[in-house]
Amino acid sequence: MVCVGAQPHKLAQPRQMGFISVLDIYGFEKFEWNTFEQLCINYTNEKSQRYFNQHMLEVEQNDYAKEGIDWKHIDFEDNQECLDLIESKVNGKPGIFISLDDNWRLKGEETNKNFVSNLHNSFGRTSSGHSSGNNKFFVHPKMDADLHFDIKHYVGEVIYDASGFTDKNNETLNDDMQELIW
Repeated sequence: MVCVGAQPHKLAQPRQMGFISVLDIYGFEKFEWNTFEQLCINYTNEKSQRYFNQHMLEVEQNDYAKEGIDWKHIDFEDNQECLDLIESKVNGKPGIFISLDDNWRLKGEETNKNFVSNLHNSFGRTSSGHSSGNNKFFVHPKMDADLHFDIKHYVGEVIYDASGFTDKNNETLNDDMQELIW
């Protein structure tokens, strides 16, 4: 896990300069300011961790039991609920990526605020503090809730700033393709 200058109480704004990110296979990222890109990277690492848990721990331990091999059982937390929160529907409510895709035609910070508000209403606490969806992997941030949400990943909690999420989630077609479709 990379944790660079993390101070959850101080969410920094992006600088207007370029940067290069490096991803290793278990390169979970947690920065002071976590964007759409970190969500995608951390989601990929959640998927990798799930695969590892299933194939190296669960399947192997089941095989050991079938073969009567003496071993010490390894307990591990199943992160499927966290993956469902990010990629699927949870109790009939669209998860993070589905909610984001639902806003694909809209632009601007109000769209990002609406996206985050929907997440808070579905999985966290409402602004009045009432519990609604209560997902143990979704955390309503203590500050700046309009554009922020937290996810409890397998290695720790990350605060995401949804500024620009809807814009970054859009892919544009080149002019020839648009002309062909429209």
